[in-house]
Amino acid sequence: MHLVVRSTAAKGSRNFRQPHHFNRVNAILIKFAGKHGVHIWNHAVHTNHIHLHVQLSSPRGYKRFIRAVTSAIAWLVWKGRKKFWDRRPFSRIVRGRHEFAVMDDYIEINKIEVLGYTRAAARKILRRRREKEKPTLWAWVSSFRR
Repeated sequence: MHLVVRSTAAKGSRNFRQPHHFNRVNAILIKFAGKHGVHIWNHAVHTNHIHLHVQLSSPRGYKRFIRAVTSAIAWLVWKGRKKFWDRRPFSRIVRGRHEFAVMDDYIEINKIEVLGYTRAAARKILRRRREKEKPTLWAWVSSFRR
């Protein structure tokens, strides 16, 4: 499943990428994922939104996970003031290997964009990374030789 939570209130010193918030946001995600049976395949933390690529164990676990994560992050950044999140979390079910790979690439591109690159430049960077990871035909054939 692809999840996105967004907050326009996360600005300036209250954004998710601030060093004092970034590590704690990641810790919150890991803590509650383990607690509620959610496996996080990949995630990207932007200044005002978070992308999550997760595998859920149950609908009940999802509800508990999303409530815990959103309230803990809002409390960390906003300190209990009103109206932190813009809307309910966006979610989309990812089906099949192809969509899984596309989702993984999408989140990786978002991670590169956070560093200040444009989307086109981020795609080029990711494409270069993927080309380096691909084994050559000769390496593949020689792996069967003894």
